[in-house]
Amino acid sequence: GTTKVSIINAPNPPCSIINNTSTSTLFGVGKGSYTAQHKTNTAPYIGFTASCSDGSYLNINFNDYSNAQQGVYKTNDGFYPDHPATSISVYYQNGMFQYNCKALQNVYVTKTGTTTTISFCNLEFNNASGSTKIVISGRVTF
Repeated sequence: GTTKVSIINAPNPPCSIINNTSTSTLFGVGKGSYTAQHKTNTAPYIGFTASCSDGSYLNINFNDYSNAQQGVYKTNDGFYPDHPATSISVYYQNGMFQYNCKALQNVYVTKTGTTTTISFCNLEFNNASGSTKIVISGRVTF
């Protein structure tokens, strides 16, 4: 028999800041450098967290069955990713304030061996309890 195979090319985010960044960096948030990144496997999602030296952090959550596969994901506007597997949840926490990412923005995932790189350009976030908005660009490697 035969098997049809599709090759998925690594997505290329259209943001020169990200493409020229060699280490994990986030722009637009935090009052210090991002000191740690970690991955958690907690049903019903897989979460990636980047922690800043000022105590703020960025969470990126994927559906558990997608396991952050290479490709382009669309953001939703909540804590947990929606179906289908191409949906992703991103939120930023700073002290008592949490900012939820606006829906339908692009997040790019590339993989090299066991390394996962998550990149995004100008993601917009809203504070659910106020009118404050922030914009974040970055590249985080796990």
